[in-house]
Amino acid sequence: MTYYIVRLKFTSPVRFGADNSGIGIENAESFVHSDTLFSALCNAWAKYGILSNKEFAECGEKIIISSASYFVYNIGATYFMPKPLVSSAWIAGLTGRKKERLEKVIKKANFITSDMYKHWLDPKPPSHVFPDNSTRLAEKLDYRSITRNSIVAKHAQDRLTGASNLFYESHYEFKSAPTCGLYFFVGLKDESFKEKFDHGIKALSQIGVGGERSFGFGRFEVGNGNGVLCDIETDGSNLGFLFESLWDIFPEALLR
Repeated sequence: MTYYIVRLKFTSPVRFGADNSGIGIENAESFVHSDTLFSALCNAWAKYGILSNKEFAECGEKIIISSASYFVYNIGATYFMPKPLVSSAWIAGLTGRKKERLEKVIKKANFITSDMYKHWLDPKPPSHVFPDNSTRLAEKLDYRSITRNSIVAKHAQDRLTGASNLFYESHYEFKSAPTCGLYFFVGLKDESFKEKFDHGIKALSQIGVGGERSFGFGRFEVGNGNGVLCDIETDGSNLGFLFESLWDIFPEALLR
């Protein structure tokens, strides 16, 4: 298995359905799950005839896709990963009011940075990984600031009765500065499938991923100077060691 990272920089708003539905369709997420990504990719393969029927039947055995998470390029690159369900060993070692303040910040976050993930079970991590000030810790975990949530009112009219129905819908926009978006991991068992994946993800960038694609939602730019599929061992993301150990031990952590 060869592992890659794919970075998506969205050029239009996105709408990914929320796990917990609100009233109507008011709730949405700013990240996308692995099943949605894989289904969208299959749709692109089928629409543009990229895969044959035989290749479609075999693709589930040749490719593994994780859920997407956030990345930010500012001064350096920051990658966020789902927060583990177990408590941080660093937090457990603290006491008093300091522990309460820092634990409250960690509790509010659904995603943590990759360096925090690496040292999550380390009782004495390097000092730069977990800031011991609640304000600085909150700033480091502020992945929500790269997106902007909007709720818009929409109108639907019954074709038979003409009755009006007002409803509200939520969507997200990724900010253009700093450079940010979503990334996900890809595992390929067959290197000959790499070109098919490249064509599929480029087609998907034009089709869009998520809901409201007919309104232009979900469009993105993919890749960089290194191509669409960037080898996580050599592209400078420093995520290779994390992904291989995670996938072998806790695959559900990346697929949830």
